[in-house]
Amino acid sequence: MKKKTLIAGSAALLLTAGAYFVLDTRLGVHLVVDVLGGGETTDYDPATGPLQLTGTLEPIDTIPLPPNIQQPSGIQHRGDTVYLSTDQAELFVGNADMTAWPQKTDLIAGPLLLKQGSLEGIEYSDDTLYAIGEFGAIRAWSRTGQGWHHAEDLPLPDSIADMEFSGMTQFDGRRLATTEDRPVIVDLITGDIHELDTTNLAKPDADLTALQFSGIAHEAGNLYLLTEPHTSILVVDAADYTVKAVWAITPGPAADLAVRDGKAYVVVDHNYLDEKPPIYVYELPEDTSEIVTE
Repeated sequence: MKKKTLIAGSAALLLTAGAYFVLDTRLGVHLVVDVLGGGETTDYDPATGPLQLTGTLEPIDTIPLPPNIQQPSGIQHRGDTVYLSTDQAELFVGNADMTAWPQKTDLIAGPLLLKQGSLEGIEYSDDTLYAIGEFGAIRAWSRTGQGWHHAEDLPLPDSIADMEFSGMTQFDGRRLATTEDRPVIVDLITGDIHELDTTNLAKPDADLTALQFSGIAHEAGNLYLLTEPHTSILVVDAADYTVKAVWAITPGPAADLAVRDGKAYVVVDHNYLDEKPPIYVYELPEDTSEIVTE
């Protein structure tokens, strides 16, 4: 009887340890998502995309991330402070040049596997962090002297509540987002879906569904959209959604971008066993007709 009890106890312990390894360790999540999950082959070459390139931007700087920041999913540059989220729903707060990240917060509790990829884009405003992803709403956290605390979620219009969002930006009373479902811009307040006007830049017989937007930012009347396949930055008129330029950038699974003072800060996704990419910094040309390189 004691032997059976010992065997049963050992089996239970092994099952518990195995469940913990799979659900709440980075290696376990990697094995489930990247190995067992298979994954798809993605074409990151900007030149093969459905839009004509205006030119190619070379990074003017690269900023390495510390070991504890894995799989960045969102970034916001707010002057002297930078906010960076991860696929594990963590928030890191860093200084302006991103050389130090003294604050880390787990925005969502629970095992790593169950929250993997749930948080995709962030926006910081008035001491509140807003997040978008697969929540069916806009999640919000308020900052106080004691840290970050979950605030009341903002509901989405029913017509768009089931979408999987990849990025968000807000300005002048507008709250716009990109989605993994279609290469469009979604108004999170009204529920309107805006198609891009690519008349001047679409290749003959272009299939725009080949594009997938992984991030969005706003500055000085322009929207900046980040594409993950055919990695590029699209410059879009915020008034009428006309694509003004398509800038090729370093190919790879770009996750999000922040735009500050004419510079784009791009974070790149990776799996746990790959070498971790830095933050790439690009100077955005003011003259969208200028071709930097071919």
